Amino acid sequence: MIDLLIVEDEPLVAKRLERFAREALGKQAGKSAFARSVEEATPLAELLPASAVLFLDLNLFGVDGFDLLEIDIRSPARTIVVSADQSRAVDAFSYGVVDFVAKPFSKERIAQAIDRALAGRDPLAPPVKYLGGAPATPGSGVVFTPLGDVVALHGADDYVEIELSSGKRLLTRKTMIELEAMLGQEFCRIHRSHIVNRSYASEYRAQSGSRYSLILSTGAALPVGRARIDDLKRWLNI
Repeated sequence: MIDLLIVEDEPLVAKRLERFAREALGKQAGKSAFARSVEEATPLAELLPASAVLFLDLNLFGVDGFDLLEIDIRSPARTIVVSADQSRAVDAFSYGVVDFVAKPFSKERIAQAIDRALAGRDPLAPPVKYLGGAPATPGSGVVFTPLGDVVALHGADDYVEIELSSGKRLLTRKTMIELEAMLGQEFCRIHRSHIVNRSYASEYRAQSGSRYSLILSTGAALPVGRARIDDLKRWLNI
């Protein structure tokens, strides 16, 4: 069963989201829960099973919905951002969300987002590889990559994406927790969706709203989870 958590401060919009999602899921639909603020949503999100789908608005009574992800919740649920502010789509994907749905939304668009959330990666995408493990798909082979060539690792639906200095990206079915345990002190988990290599860390930057990001030498800006700020500072010796 697919449980739903809808974080939206407008009750009518929340109920419309639920109705469309349940129509898309059919018999797969499980329990629904609603939250109108980050405070209400945090304890609910932490309890979501891996099969759940989280719908997240970005303007919750003036509070940024991304704050829920900044808290670095441990829930493995698939997150779909639903927002009228389309300029934040790029930011959304840096948090590892599955899809960004613009308001106003249609039943068909929510169904598409649900399909994307449940499908995970396209099975016809480049072969799934492991960093020091067995292949995730039969016959896909194993790629042995020097750790010095690994820029960062990013949560990607049911996989973890390994970003290499060459620009190539590999996928693994190992979890972030498993990879974090495998990697040495040159790597630091800065967010539930990101692990970075110290060699490619360029700048630690404070932003508005008590948010922080780590700028990589590739130019990418990755969010830093609030619960990981102190660990990151120690790791960077700042």
